[in-house]
Amino acid sequence: MGGLVTLCMGMNRHETYGMLGLLSPAIHWLADEFYNSMEHYGQKVWLDCGMAESYYVDNTRELYHILTGIGYEQGKDLLYLAEPEAVHTERYFAQRFRMLLLWMFGKRAESKTAVILGSGQAALNGYTTVINTIVIYENGVMYSDMKGNYRCDPPGIFNVEPDGEIRAIKPGKAVITYENGDLTATKEMVAVNALSKDVLLHILVEVPLDTPKEEPI
Repeated sequence: MGGLVTLCMGMNRHETYGMLGLLSPAIHWLADEFYNSMEHYGQKVWLDCGMAESYYVDNTRELYHILTGIGYEQGKDLLYLAEPEAVHTERYFAQRFRMLLLWMFGKRAESKTAVILGSGQAALNGYTTVINTIVIYENGVMYSDMKGNYRCDPPGIFNVEPDGEIRAIKPGKAVITYENGDLTATKEMVAVNALSKDVLLHILVEVPLDTPKEEPI
C-alpha cells in the first residue's frame, strides 16, 4: 500500500511533502470523498503502473485525470507512466524508481524517441481500445503521453483522444500518427465491429496416470 499511503500523506500533510512518488498505487481502496477533497498544493507528482497490472491501468489513468482536473500539468508537475509489460512486483518498481528520482532531482533532459504501443484493433462497439504512447528522454526516463497529438490516414476511420483512447468510426484500416515537436511515431490499426471485455481461456490439464482417484484436481 506504499503508493496509496504516499498519496494520503501528500494530500493531508502537503506542507511537509513536496514530492510524491506514486508507484502502482492501489487507489481503488479510497472512497470518492477523498478524491473529491483533493486540491493542488504545488507538489511534484510521479504516477505509474505496469501495463500488465489489470485494473491498475484504468485506475491510475483515472487518477491522472483527477490530478489534471485540479490543476496539475503533464511534464511540469505531473508525469505518468504505464510501463510496457510490467507487473505488480518490486522488480518493476525498482526500475521505475530510478526514473522517478531522475525526473524529480536530475537535470532537465530532452525527449529522444517515441513509440505507440497497444492493441492493433479498435471497435465501433463494445470495449474501448487504449493505445500507450511512450516518450523516452535522453536520460532513460519514460512517460506515457496523455496529451498526445494524433492524426489518422486515411481520415474518418478512427477517433483518437489525446489520452490514447481510440474508437473506430467505420470498418477499415488506417495508420495512426503521433506528433510531438520533432518526434513522430506510427501504428497500423484495424477497425472491427466489436471487442469484448472478456477473454476466453482454454486450459488443458495433464494428470499423471498414477494420480489417486480421490486426489482433488
